[in-house]
Amino acid sequence: MKVIVLDGHPRQEELADYVSDALSAAQSERLEEHLLDCPRCAARLQEAASFQLLLHEAAESLESDRRAPPSRLRRVGRRLGAVGGLWGAAAAFALVLMRPPTDDTEPVPVVTLADDPSPERSDDRRWSGECDPTDIGCAEALLASVDPLESVDPLSSWPDDPLVRSVFDSEPSLEPCGSGEDGGMLVCPVDDDPFSG
Repeated sequence: MKVIVLDGHPRQEELADYVSDALSAAQSERLEEHLLDCPRCAARLQEAASFQLLLHEAAESLESDRRAPPSRLRRVGRRLGAVGGLWGAAAAFALVLMRPPTDDTEPVPVVTLADDPSPERSDDRRWSGECDPTDIGCAEALLASVDPLESVDPLSSWPDDPLVRSVFDSEPSLEPCGSGEDGGMLVCPVDDDPFSG
């Protein structure tokens, strides 16, 4: 192919052939010499190269669009795979919850207050005030010693604290001051000293 120069400038087809390496070495050399001297043809060559790049990108996008879409079965399989995992986990959880008890497990022995052979307990299981209330055995004995119908406070037998006793050295005078929720009478201390706060 010969470079045909009109008005001293190559045609657009020759510039496109140069971009796509379709010219011979001699023709390419002559065109390059002309491009060094002519900024107008250099700009046209740049436009031809940009156009060629756009054509290649368009061809690639057409090829990617031509690829076959995944089959319907494949799409459904992917969806079922995602949901199927959740269903499988739910089924396994349900099986664990609903499994019947096996005979190889030993029953857990239940120790009651009556079965406890500890020596610190008295036979009548009444709280004697000598054990630590934070001990669970002592707390159970304390609760067992309280009659549900008994109106006396089980903690009234608490040892007298000197600080608490000093506040109530004299017997306070009491007077009725209303009724409680259960209908019983409430009593309130009467303050004999009018100047106390």
